[in-house]
Amino acid sequence: MSEPSWNSEIRPTRSQHPLAWQVIYESVQGSRHKRFGLPNQDAVDYRVANVGPSSVIAAVSDGHGSERCVRSDIGSRIAVEVAVEQTTNYLRQHPDVDGDLRYVHNTLQKRLIPEIVRIWKERVEEHAMKEPFTVPERNKLFPNSIDDVAVGPSKSQIHHAYGSTLLLVAITDHYAFYAQLGDGEILVLQEAAARPIASEADMEVHTPLLKDPGLIANETTSLCRADAVSQFRYRFQPFDSPPPLLVLMCTDGYSNAFESTDGFQKVARDLYVALRDQGFDAVAKDFAAELEHVSNVGSGDDVTVAVIFRDADAPERRTCKSAPDAAAADHAQQAPQIN
Repeated sequence: MSEPSWNSEIRPTRSQHPLAWQVIYESVQGSRHKRFGLPNQDAVDYRVANVGPSSVIAAVSDGHGSERCVRSDIGSRIAVEVAVEQTTNYLRQHPDVDGDLRYVHNTLQKRLIPEIVRIWKERVEEHAMKEPFTVPERNKLFPNSIDDVAVGPSKSQIHHAYGSTLLLVAITDHYAFYAQLGDGEILVLQEAAARPIASEADMEVHTPLLKDPGLIANETTSLCRADAVSQFRYRFQPFDSPPPLLVLMCTDGYSNAFESTDGFQKVARDLYVALRDQGFDAVAKDFAAELEHVSNVGSGDDVTVAVIFRDADAPERRTCKSAPDAAAADHAQQAPQIN
C-alpha cells in the first residue's frame, strides 16, 4: 500500500524534569465493514493518571468479529475500559517512587494482568445477563445444537461471544510496561544514543515484545480463552536508559496494510518528526483521515491507532481524539458505557 503522508535490583533513573506525554488516538470503521453493515470491532481508551508527575496509560483492543463472536465489538470496548481502569488503580496503589522496582515488575505481571482478565470475564457475563442473547445471536453461538439454544450459553460460550485481543502500555517517570494478548502491534521509538536528535539515524524503532508463534493466518490468542493470562506477552523497561520518544499501538488493520515491516516501522519515525516539526495540533487534525486512507487502500479492516509522544518542551500534557480542540490536561477518556 502507499504510505501515509506522515509517515537483580531494578533501580530507576529519575528525569531532571517530569516527562510530558501527549496522546493522539483514533478508531475508524473499516471500509469493508461499512459496505457490509458491520460495526467497528476495535476500541481504544487512555488515561493520563493523576498518580504522579507523568503517568500515562493506553489500551487498544480488536474484537474478533467471527461468526460466533457475536458481541466482540462490545467485548473490545469492555477490554480497554477494564485495562485502563485497573492499571490506573494499580499505579495509585503502587506510586512511582525511587528505589527497588522489582516488586512493581513482578506484581504488574502476576497481579495486574490476571485481574484484568478476571474482571473482563465478569463484566461480559454481567452484560450477557442484562442483555440476553437474541435468537439470531443464539443461532450463531449454537449452530449445530437445538438443545444448547434452549438451555442457554455456558460461561465459556459467553466469553467466546465477546472475544477480543488487548494491547496495554503504561508509562511512568521510572518505567514503561508493555503487555499484549493476540494480534496487533506496539512500536517504540528510542534515542539511538545520548546525543541531540539531528536525523533519522539518531532514532531507532523496535518492537518491545517477542512475536507470538501462535498467531498464524487469522488465528489469535484472546481474552475469551481459559489460558488467557498465560498467553500474555510482557516487557518491563526501567528508565536506566532514556525513556521512549514515542510509542505507537495499533490493531492489525493498520499494521497489515503495509507491504513491509520497514514501511510500517518508518511510520513511527515520520510521526515523531511531524509532531516535533509541525506540532501536535497539525498532526491531530489529519489523523482520522490518514487512518481512513489506510483502511480504504489496505484490507478494509477497522483501523485503530494510539500514539504516546514525549515532548520535553510541552507545558502540559495534552490528549486528543483527532480534533485538537478535544485536548485537555489530566484528562481521562472513558470507553463508552456498557449498559
